Amino acid sequence: MKFYADLHLHSHYSRATSKQLNLEYLSQWAQFKGITVVGTGDFVHPGWLNELREKLEPAEPGLFRLKNEYRIKTQAAVPHACVAEVRFMLTAEISNIYKRLDKVRKIHNVVFAPSFEAALKIQAKLETIGNIRSDGRPILGLDSRDLLEIVLHSDPLAFLIPAHIWTPWFAVLGSKGGFDSIDDCFADLTPHIFAVETGLSSDPTMNWRLKQLDRFVLISNSDAHSPPKLAREANLFDTELSYPAMYRAWEDYDDKGFLGTIEFFPEEGKYHYDGHRACRMRLHPRETAEHEGNCPVCGKPVTVGVMARVEALADRPEGEKSPRWRPYTNLIPLPEVIAEAHGKKAGTKNVDQVFMRMLKQLGNELYILQDASIEDITKNAGPVVAEGIRRMRSGEVKIAAGYDGEYGTIHLFTPEERKDFLRQTSLVETELEATLDETESKNGGITRGAKQSQAGSREPEQSVVESTAPTFDSLNPSQRKAVVHEHGHLIIVAGPGTGKTHTLVHRAIHLVQSGERPESMLAITFTNKAAEEMRQRLHDRLQEMAVLIEVGTFHAFCLALLRRYGGDQADFEIINDAQKKEMVKELWPEVTTAERSAWVEEISYQKAILSPLTSEKHAAKRQRYDEALRRQRFWDFDDLLLQAIQLLENNAAIQHELHQRLAWIFVDEYQDLNPAQHRLLKLLVHADARLTAIGDPNQAIYGFRGSETGYFNRFTQDFPGAVMLRLEENYRSGANILSASGQVIAAGEQSAALPLLPASLLAGNVTIYAAPTEHAEAEYLVHQIEKLVGGTSMFSQDSGRVEHEREGKFSFGDFAILYRLNAMRGPLEEALQRSGMPYQISSETPLAQRDGVPELLGLIRLAAGFYLEPRHLADYLMLATPGFGESTAKTAASFFATLPQLRVESIAQFIDRQNLQVKQGEALQRTLAAIEIFKRDLNEHGLVRALENFLASDHVRATVASKQKCWENWGRIVNLSRWHSTPRTLLDVLALQNEADQIDARAEKISVMTLHAAKGLEFPVVFIAGCEEGLTPMRLENLQGDLAEERRLFYVGMTRAKERLYLVRAARRMLFGKTRQHPASPFLADIEEQLKAYEHWQAKPKKNVDKVADQQLKLF
Repeated sequence: MKFYADLHLHSHYSRATSKQLNLEYLSQWAQFKGITVVGTGDFVHPGWLNELREKLEPAEPGLFRLKNEYRIKTQAAVPHACVAEVRFMLTAEISNIYKRLDKVRKIHNVVFAPSFEAALKIQAKLETIGNIRSDGRPILGLDSRDLLEIVLHSDPLAFLIPAHIWTPWFAVLGSKGGFDSIDDCFADLTPHIFAVETGLSSDPTMNWRLKQLDRFVLISNSDAHSPPKLAREANLFDTELSYPAMYRAWEDYDDKGFLGTIEFFPEEGKYHYDGHRACRMRLHPRETAEHEGNCPVCGKPVTVGVMARVEALADRPEGEKSPRWRPYTNLIPLPEVIAEAHGKKAGTKNVDQVFMRMLKQLGNELYILQDASIEDITKNAGPVVAEGIRRMRSGEVKIAAGYDGEYGTIHLFTPEERKDFLRQTSLVETELEATLDETESKNGGITRGAKQSQAGSREPEQSVVESTAPTFDSLNPSQRKAVVHEHGHLIIVAGPGTGKTHTLVHRAIHLVQSGERPESMLAITFTNKAAEEMRQRLHDRLQEMAVLIEVGTFHAFCLALLRRYGGDQADFEIINDAQKKEMVKELWPEVTTAERSAWVEEISYQKAILSPLTSEKHAAKRQRYDEALRRQRFWDFDDLLLQAIQLLENNAAIQHELHQRLAWIFVDEYQDLNPAQHRLLKLLVHADARLTAIGDPNQAIYGFRGSETGYFNRFTQDFPGAVMLRLEENYRSGANILSASGQVIAAGEQSAALPLLPASLLAGNVTIYAAPTEHAEAEYLVHQIEKLVGGTSMFSQDSGRVEHEREGKFSFGDFAILYRLNAMRGPLEEALQRSGMPYQISSETPLAQRDGVPELLGLIRLAAGFYLEPRHLADYLMLATPGFGESTAKTAASFFATLPQLRVESIAQFIDRQNLQVKQGEALQRTLAAIEIFKRDLNEHGLVRALENFLASDHVRATVASKQKCWENWGRIVNLSRWHSTPRTLLDVLALQNEADQIDARAEKISVMTLHAAKGLEFPVVFIAGCEEGLTPMRLENLQGDLAEERRLFYVGMTRAKERLYLVRAARRMLFGKTRQHPASPFLADIEEQLKAYEHWQAKPKKNVDKVADQQLKLF
């Protein structure tokens, strides 16, 4: 059957879109337009995907229909002549902004999924990378090639199509943010791309001029931001109505099921010509060349449009066709034809009346524009509309081409012609005979073009200016010496940016390729992120052999050891911060929260340093705390090391087994070792083992946690025969940044400064800025980022906010904002939220402690047969059972505490033995039934299926889905379970998360974090906020940092920067409820003046907010 499909559009969850972009109105307007298959758009947005799953039901394979209960809400308004079946296909547009080959790429891609299962897999993976909840079309710092890989892994029939491939700012071949070829973008996965979307500013004829596009079928979609924009471009199929058939029609070179496309007149697109919107300059590409690419009015670079970009990449003369060519038809949307015929604007009441009358009498819009007889059109809409459609069909149009974000203006009539035809109007059109005023010639166009726009012909117008094996080639001599070191233990002194991980990884690879067994190796890091990075690098070189090398943090290694050998403690859980606070409050309810926190920190510190508690008072607190942990079958993080040490010291057989296995041990960040970690290492490093440690004493910043830099200095005494080597070439920071940071650390009394040599040719700008307040400080940071990115939208590019940085070389993931205390974060986060730029915060509450997650994890523990604290089961029942309040929950917790072990059946026992109200008992029975089904699914189908079914159940949707934050967090747990698919691995992964794990280096987001959390990371641009006395170094009333460690901490922050370092302060700051005025940080005085560039604060004039918002919306 023949049918039209429009598959690239948006939902009401996307920014700057109509609130009517829901399924009900899409179904209605698809019938108005004559579209049979409509893309859903935005399926990666959790809210929209939930709406899709609720309102759609399966139809033909891979397609869905709107359930009748929702369809009837808008169906009454569909004229009988337009009534038709409508199907939906799961689609979503992704904005990929990332850096490749030292250039920021801004590319939009459309992904297609044949099922909700595939859509959920894609959604799950993308949520681990970026924020998919703030916008229906998420902005992700993800390479397009990697997005394609994620899509391909979700389902054999899932696919990706590059969107509007010529749009200058956001397209694969765009002049500003794209590549010169599809292959450059998708690399090894390019063979999986079989179609590209031409976009509104190009038509197939233009695309045929590139031989590189011969292998792709050219498709077109509306990219609609409101239902009336459907079908302005569309695809014509002649296949069975199903996803697989449509897939084959595009993918299979020999399939004839794809007949062609409906196209905009490309000149009408927003980027057909070159130009500069701010100066109202429209330029033919020849004129752009004459002015050397600059605006003839202001001299700034113009936006190079599609026509010029095609010409630059073309390698085939005009007129020749591509081997996969299909016919196409240029159309003008019917409301715009009606508006042009009567000198009105589309969307006015009279135009809408004529439009709806034509649909009622003649049929859908695509039929009217292409196939309805001129006689029938004249009879129902009058001779002017009929003549307009005739002229459109024959290509008799006059166009002033679009440029730099301004739509082109199409004219079908001159004002005089229109008046002549209106004199012949029939009675049918009497209602539309409004008097034409003198402004007709300016407003008679189909769309709003430039003030200077002139009518032109369809022809181009001459306008008025208006490897798997490691290679030593990547190692410098010092690194190579460390990699090939053979005899004895090795400690490497490695300053910031000298390639610590690079050296450790190559040393492990060298050993494997020299014949050492990978399973004999253990690599220990201080963060989960560092461990993941090391695993990835090893896998890139060693492939499958890399999984045999054990890589993890001290805590992860100890947890695995205890899970395997821990005996009756092997199933203990790791207590999180929220649970710990709850526990100590029950232990010491008589003291303040601050006192309890101080006691817990002291206990942790004493455990870390292996201190025998000599104080009877402290010993009693520690004993009471530890007994409470054991009673609830918990370990804290410090216990993981202590229990592992005890296990090895008390069990020679286990220690011997480890010694037999481990011959090579690698430790990163050795300067941060505490006594417990040092003791563990001494137990692991036996006579035949070789230890390689690497670190930098100048980056020792965890003294408050018990770390001792002395272990670094006495490594050769602890491990006799050890050799010390140094890495002195810095590959990260520009020369000025390196010099400035070196001067800061060298000024300290305890400095052990290494003379680092800059390998980078970058100068490395160091900028000093003083703002009047913390809010002005935050606005300065946000504005600098927007300028350096080159604008985050067309509005920011053309409003003057980024006029000096139009070609931004940085992407969002290139920026970090660092600060000393989390209490400083508020104004920074407010400014970032207002900007709309994506950001991530390292100190956000871990997922395991967010709303509703502890209760869901309690359910998983219960169903899996793990230990569960009675009150945690009661908490779940209170969340999921209507009418089950705090009082009943306390009663339930008390009852559960009397049972020897909690099981699912324990809930039934509670129901039987308690005198519950009838409704309350019935509600609890329904909760129990849902839990029993979840347990059965867990045993029979595994964790992922059990969670999916559970969240889709009527019970959970009725009781939990309305709790928005809880529901979103449950969705995140389901997504995470797809990658950690057993209860034990999921629970352990969540338990081991820490502050640094909230930052995803793959996501193109601005990173916002404390100076401590920035350790081990690097960014092209770093802002350090709060560079003032009292914060750097920290000298507040109850917060006094060690001066030497504060200096090292500032040094760590400075050396995170590659190209630009901003040291920013506020003259006046509200902190802890008190307004403070502090001078600049004394550390700034340690930097030579010639290395510093100063920027000064200037008050900005207030803007007309309404006018700015109106401008922004017009861009869509």
